[in-house]
Parts: sequence; C-alpha cells; structure tokens
Amino acid sequence: MSPEGKTGTAEDLSSIIIRADERRVARDGLPVQVKSAFQRVLLEALLNLVGRGLSFAARAIPASWMFQAHDAGLRGLVGSSQHPFDRSGRLERAADLLRQAEAETGMRAAILAIISHGPVHGRFAYMNLELVRHAGWVLRQMRGACRPRLVIAVDPFALDTVSVAEEALYAGFMGHYHLGIDRAAFSRGALSSLALRCTAWHRMPFRLLKGLSAGGEFAMALAGGVPATTRGRYVVREWLCRMRKERPSASEPSDVLARLRRIPAFHGFEEAHPEWIHPRSVWRRMEAWLMASLEEPCLSDRGPSSAETGILDGPAKAAARGCLEAFGSAEEPRARGLAALEEELSRETPYRERFFRLVASRVLGRGRPVVFVPVIHHTDGEGGVALGDPWAWLSLGRGTISARDGTGREWQGSAAGFGTLFGRENFSANAGRPR
Repeated sequence: MSPEGKTGTAEDLSSIIIRADERRVARDGLPVQVKSAFQRVLLEALLNLVGRGLSFAARAIPASWMFQAHDAGLRGLVGSSQHPFDRSGRLERAADLLRQAEAETGMRAAILAIISHGPVHGRFAYMNLELVRHAGWVLRQMRGACRPRLVIAVDPFALDTVSVAEEALYAGFMGHYHLGIDRAAFSRGALSSLALRCTAWHRMPFRLLKGLSAGGEFAMALAGGVPATTRGRYVVREWLCRMRKERPSASEPSDVLARLRRIPAFHGFEEAHPEWIHPRSVWRRMEAWLMASLEEPCLSDRGPSSAETGILDGPAKAAARGCLEAFGSAEEPRARGLAALEEELSRETPYRERFFRLVASRVLGRGRPVVFVPVIHHTDGEGGVALGDPWAWLSLGRGTISARDGTGREWQGSAAGFGTLFGRENFSANAGRPR
C-alpha cells in the first residue's frame, strides 16, 4: 500500500501512517483479507469501472429511491443493532435554524452533518454504519427531497477487511456517487488509477467545497479516521502549522533546518528514512519526523505509540520539543505549545482548524450560509447515536464568523475558535458522546 516511489506530496506522509497501521494489525491479530497482486491485476480496475458505471445509473434514479435503497442496505448490514433516531428535539431545532439562516441571508444554506468515528473492530464495529444511516436521515428530515452525499475513504487502507472484489466495487461506486477519498491514489495500477482519478485524496476538498458552495447536503466524519491515524494526519500537522506561524520572524527555513540537523534523532531519521524526506520543503521534513516519532514505538515493535494512547511522551514529546527549539521559540512559548499539543492529542476527535478555515473562506465567504449538525455515537452500555446542538454560520466579515446555535445563542470569532468550541461542546476528549 505504500507508494512505490516518492510522489512529492502528502502521500509520502500518509505512508508513515499506513506502515504503522500495518504493524498494529499484525501485532493485534486483527482480521484482514489477504489480497494478492494477481487478484488486483485481474479484478481491481474492471470492478472499479463497473462500480463507477453503477454510480452513474444511481444518479439517474430519483433521490428518494436512492435514499430508501441506502437506508435498507445499511439496516441490513447493521441488523438487530440498529438504534432509534434522536427524539431530543435537536433535529427540530436544526430545521428551525436552517429556515432562519436561509430567511436572513436570502440564500439556500449548505448542510453538513458532522459525525463521530466509531470503532472499526469489536462489538461496536457496526457503529459507523449506524452513524451514516442517522446522518442521512437527519439531512433528509431537514431538507426534504435531497440526495445526501458522504465523504468516505475508498482506499485499501480503509477496506482491508473485505475482499478485492468488494473493495473494487465499493471504491468505484461510493467514490463517484459520494465523495470518495483515495489516500493511496499514486500507489494503484495505471488502469485503476485512471478509473478512480477523481477520488484522489487531493481532489476531495475541492469536490466538497464545490458541493457546499452550491448549497448541498453532506455528511463527514470530523476525525477523518480512527484516533491512531487521525492524530498523525491532522493533529500533528495542524499543530506544526500553528507553531510555524508563531515562530520568531527572523527564523528562516534554512536556520530551522540547520537547528534540526543538530538534533541527533532528526539527523538519524533523515539517514534512515529517505523515502519520507521531502527534497525541498523543510516544513514537510519536520512533519514527517514528528509523525514518525508519534508512531515510533509501533514502527519499531516496542509497544503502543503516542498515536494510539493519545499521551505525548517518549520520542513524540522529544521530537515536538525539538521542533519548537528548531523554530527558535523561547521557553514560555515552547511550554504553551507543548501543552496545546498534549491537550488535542488526548482527544479522539480533533478540532480540524484547517477544515473550518477552508469552509469559512470558500463557502461562507462567498455568501453561502452553512448549518452544522453533530451526529455522535457513544459506547456506554448498549451504545447509541444522538444529535448535538446545531450551529449556523450566517456571515463572514474580516475573518470573523457570525454564528448562532439551535438555542438562539449568538457567537462571533475565527474559524479556529469555532472548531475548538464545536469540538469541546459535541465531542468529549475520549469518546463521541456530547456533553
């Protein structure tokens, strides 16, 4: 699953996470399908195309029929583990908020159901299907006749428990009918890459922003993956981006690289893992080192990593401190930076600052209001799915978002501030259940 050669893109960084996940699977004896190269050559591209053809046919079917087919399929997969839909009154508040936002702005609002990410193995492995089923119901109840679309991974990394045939059909259909993300886009065979080219990971943000800008209805897991992968993919990279912006103004990239290379652990990382070293970007090298350090105990078979435990210690803490020293940060800013990383790393659902910033600038900034509805699971007792309080973004002025929640509370602030508020109110540190 790792790229055969360097791509010069974030997929080189994804290969760190993929390799660590492969080690976790082997260490824990988790159930995965063994898929041979022969099976992929024989079946993958053909079934990708069949799935893609089915997605075109599905678009021609009335939206209500497709919703019923989706719901029936999900109910069949979940079986007797289905949970009742939320009757707390939050859905009614979300629908009222939608009507208010559209009346005040004179624009059709985009709706985004933000879902938590359930376990992928064990007793509650069905929970992700239930979350998707409930999110689709929420979007249909709010909008009426619509065609909800999912942001969903379609790569071998996400589908390692199903056969090649199931994986290929799923990737072809779900990747095109919905918004598929292929995080191994540059690793596939030529024909499969051609069939799935629109699902490449770097295209997904543009597809989603385009759909939201048109006032569409979408559901997306805010975490983007299970905790062990999302901490490396989002938390580490967003934290480094913030720290880079806060570094002393005189700290040039060449100075940062020179300081990094004086750290024995970083120097050893460059020599041992040239496949993860970007040829030009100092920042990408730093990201690779911190991501690999977060996973190092897992990669070296020495036990659970910080990515798994959510605890910043060992090589991960040393690398984070080394990055701050390389930026030239003083002692007090370094302490604040480490504390911020420790806090977000402990969470199963990150704040996703960059995501909210993009939606603010590319959707709200162009006049399109956005309504966010949290759809959240919990695993207490028999488990369940509930709605959090909805929020509506109404306007953006000079980087400040004006928003209102389902109870009428008004709020103004930055996209980063909203991400933190939304995450803390709806996703607890170690579970999905809202407060």
